[in-house]
Amino acid sequence: MTGDGAGGHAELERRYRRLLAWYPWEHRRAYEEEMLGVLLADSRPGQRWPAPGDAANLALTALRARLGVAARAVTDRSWADAAATAGLLLAILLCYLHALPLVRQLVWASAWPSEEVPYWYPDPALWTRTGLWALTLLAAVTGPRWLPALLAWPAVVVELVALPTRYAVDPVQVLQMSAQTLIGVICAAALTVPAPRRAALAVLGRRRLLTIGGVSALILAGSAVQNYLSFPGPGNPVLLLTIGLLLPVGVLVVAVAVWRVPAAVRRRLLVLLTPIVAVLLTVRYGLAGWAYSNQQMGHPIYLEPVQWAALTVVPLAALVLGFVLLLRREQTLRLVALGRHADRRHPHPDEPPADR
Repeated sequence: MTGDGAGGHAELERRYRRLLAWYPWEHRRAYEEEMLGVLLADSRPGQRWPAPGDAANLALTALRARLGVAARAVTDRSWADAAATAGLLLAILLCYLHALPLVRQLVWASAWPSEEVPYWYPDPALWTRTGLWALTLLAAVTGPRWLPALLAWPAVVVELVALPTRYAVDPVQVLQMSAQTLIGVICAAALTVPAPRRAALAVLGRRRLLTIGGVSALILAGSAVQNYLSFPGPGNPVLLLTIGLLLPVGVLVVAVAVWRVPAAVRRRLLVLLTPIVAVLLTVRYGLAGWAYSNQQMGHPIYLEPVQWAALTVVPLAALVLGFVLLLRREQTLRLVALGRHADRRHPHPDEPPADR
């Protein structure tokens, strides 16, 4: 073969390897050399580029193989445990977020008893959502597997039904509450994933769950005391500062408790929470100018279609990116484990094997 032919053959092989790199590592390890040999044997003399039909076939089969790996990864037990744990933790968070304005309203009513305003004013639906999330939390801990999702989705629907009316009056408030709405959707979806009964309790453990629940209740009680001491005057600054430290300390305690779950579940929990972080960052930085303009104008300024698209696409993209990074991370961990196993079996590869 001439030098040009040898160079063209090497160039064609390199381009085929680039296409084969789209296959999962497990597939390439078993079949890459065989597939490459068949492709090169069918090539024409002097061919430098893969045939369009071969390239399309490799791309489609690689995509199919990748989807198969992703499907197997999603259906493993760790994802079920992570979904159940995320549903339980988010239910605790939603109970806190919904109970917080109710506590403030009760404190306001007790601090100003002369006002003729019902204690449940201004949002009776808030009591409904709070009750549904409390029942969801109770069912996730003690009830049958299907009951938490059955209670969570009506709470999400109640929240979503009220959004158009609130958006027409105060779009900034609705935008600021978008993360809480997304938390409800993710919580309900996570609780819908099939999982063994009380899987979250098995992952977290009773002691860790009691710690998280107790800290959340303590923060809520501290907020009530802080609001009560602030009426009608500023209150004791030292006591208010001490109570205000409950929130950061409590968040740290909860974060440490959650971080100590098994590593596989913890990584999947982070992936499930990425859309919430993405929405918070989008609202905080991407739409800060829009929120500021609403505060300065005498009338509401509504979101443009491009801004709605950003609020929709960014969390989905964050979820997909988190899932891809998780697959790469766990593939790296598997390869490292294989390398360590091989190193233990052959600690000195340069030395000749001992005679038996």
